[in-house]
Amino acid sequence: MKKFMRENLKFICLALIILAGSFAIGTNVKKAGAATRKCYTINTSNTRVYSNTGLTRGYGWIYPTDQVTVITVTGRYSKVSYPAGNRTKTGYISTGAILTATGGTTYTSRGKFNTYKRDGGSYYGYVSVNDRVMVLGTRGGYTQIKYPVSGGFKYAFATNSDVNNYLKGGAGNNNVNNNVNSNNNTTQTNTGTYSISGNLLTVNGVAMTDYRIGGKYTNSYYAKVNGKKVYMAGSQCCGYARYIAYKLYGCHDKSATGKFKDVSGRVAPGKLTAQKMKAVVTAAGVGAHIRTSNRIGQSKHSMSIIAVTDSGFTVTDANSDGKNTIKVTTYTWSSYVSSKYGKRGLYYIKKYVG
Repeated sequence: MKKFMRENLKFICLALIILAGSFAIGTNVKKAGAATRKCYTINTSNTRVYSNTGLTRGYGWIYPTDQVTVITVTGRYSKVSYPAGNRTKTGYISTGAILTATGGTTYTSRGKFNTYKRDGGSYYGYVSVNDRVMVLGTRGGYTQIKYPVSGGFKYAFATNSDVNNYLKGGAGNNNVNNNVNSNNNTTQTNTGTYSISGNLLTVNGVAMTDYRIGGKYTNSYYAKVNGKKVYMAGSQCCGYARYIAYKLYGCHDKSATGKFKDVSGRVAPGKLTAQKMKAVVTAAGVGAHIRTSNRIGQSKHSMSIIAVTDSGFTVTDANSDGKNTIKVTTYTWSSYVSSKYGKRGLYYIKKYVG
């Protein structure tokens, strides 16, 4: 009798173990089915992958033909998984390699329209009627969007005309400002890449907490960054532009010269055109440092790009009033060219390339 009871007890224990395992497997399957975000890199060159969030330890490469899965997004880096031979690897890349913005405005689509892997790239899918679509940044004639697909979302590009016709153009459209990583609403002054809450400027999801719009930037070569003194190799307008870069990327164009590229070259005073400005600012994108003037002895001025649209761009700068006041200004391409800074030409526009 005792032997029979022992055997039954063993059988019951074994059954409980198997049952617990089945629940565990079920839980794993559910997690695997969670919403994902798929996309391709924005540019057609290879993208460096790093093993650390500081983006200093090279780890591998993402090729233009690789579709990546986005795991987390910050203003400076994103964690992604990507194909590597017969397996999948996970690492960190510059957020600018996959996103034109980390936030935007969400619209309900009024029609079906195609999406593309890149601006001017190959077909990637389509947005359906009544899809909730987040509009991110603009590159030339295309706008990046985030839209729902089976199992998650895609980041893709659509033509500006389709975005305007099917998303932005809908009378009474229910628009909600969102961040890519959250469903919480934010107060935004535009539908692009920056927001101002009170006087706090946030660019690509990174809050510029050390200095406020309408406040004063320092006249020192050292700036406060997260409460600590950091050398900016410039004061006033130039120091502030490098402060913006440092907050976004952890470095600036003087502290890490190899990580920044001049995308404009020098343009002589009076020679800048709206077409030229649109081309170079669109190529530079959010976070780039504009430095004006190509004339020896002429006063130079620095600005940081915080949004780009098809019709113009927005900058933040300091000391445009000679009093180190921090401001935000939006230009059309032609209004910038005719402004006092546009008339000075360009010294450079430096873009972070990692």
